[in-house]
Amino acid sequence: MKPFDSDLIHAIENADSILLTSHLHPDGDAAGSVTGLAKSLRLAGKRITIAWAGSIGGRFEFLFENETVLAPEDLKPEYDLAIILDIGSEERSGFAPKIRELGCPLVNIDHHGTNDGFADYDHVDTRASSTCEAVYHLIKNAGWPIDTSVAESLYTGLVTDSRHFQNEGVTAETFLTAAELKGYDIDAGTIIRRLVQNRSKLDLRVLGLALSVFEMRCDDRIAMAVLRYKDIRKLGATWRHAWSGGVFGYLISLESALVSVTFIESDTGKIFCELRSKMGFDVSKIASMFNGGGHPGASGCSSDGPIDEFVDKVIFEIEKQVVLFCGRAATT
Repeated sequence: MKPFDSDLIHAIENADSILLTSHLHPDGDAAGSVTGLAKSLRLAGKRITIAWAGSIGGRFEFLFENETVLAPEDLKPEYDLAIILDIGSEERSGFAPKIRELGCPLVNIDHHGTNDGFADYDHVDTRASSTCEAVYHLIKNAGWPIDTSVAESLYTGLVTDSRHFQNEGVTAETFLTAAELKGYDIDAGTIIRRLVQNRSKLDLRVLGLALSVFEMRCDDRIAMAVLRYKDIRKLGATWRHAWSGGVFGYLISLESALVSVTFIESDTGKIFCELRSKMGFDVSKIASMFNGGGHPGASGCSSDGPIDEFVDKVIFEIEKQVVLFCGRAATT
């Protein structure tokens, strides 16, 4: 693990009132790192505020029990420090330029190789399987408190962002971190059930839609699904059900698929693109071409549309990269 700079730790220790946030449409790593660090710093005597641009979503709401989550417009310039977690660029927070208007220093803790180093204090550890893994080591090294609730949040993010320990970025340190978190008397079985055995009927309807429209490209190396808002609406669902329904994991599970790409059209016309991969294919490079980011096995980007134009552009780049990747693999 990459050691934390002492200046970053001192900045947190010297702050009394701290704001925590992460990216739009939070995954487990975003939700887990924010709530885990927030709970630990409260135990250490800090005044903590959690804010989010957009909704949290039902899948990870259990981590926010008894939390008040503010919207960007509710924030006032009264914080000594803002900590932004699991984000590679300031724009991904949905707070820009609001977060700069608060007038406090920014700390960024992340593990994505596409991070652009936007904060006053940056800690980007690409060797960490998740931001939650990095945050655990920050808390441990700084000597801040850890209890069952803190460990539950961090374990949730570690498990989800490592894709249940399947990502190429999982190391022996990842398993040691999981074991140490389990030692805080968390109920790991209940966490897993909440994540993978607690889907709604609408989650499964949207998953069924994706499985009914997906197609294969590039000699079955690319699995692609386009979820249009009109079709999602017919199910009585929302575009957010694509995330809670587990669509992305199912597409990349295809035996021949090297990369999967899912396009989701929102009710506002914004198009979200979620990329997943295996066998060392780096989708973060593709996401960064479209002002997105992430890590090699899971990345995302978005566009204001139109959807067909965006689909064509992204697929063109994926096909180029897949041909190059398979060509290199054939010569090694």
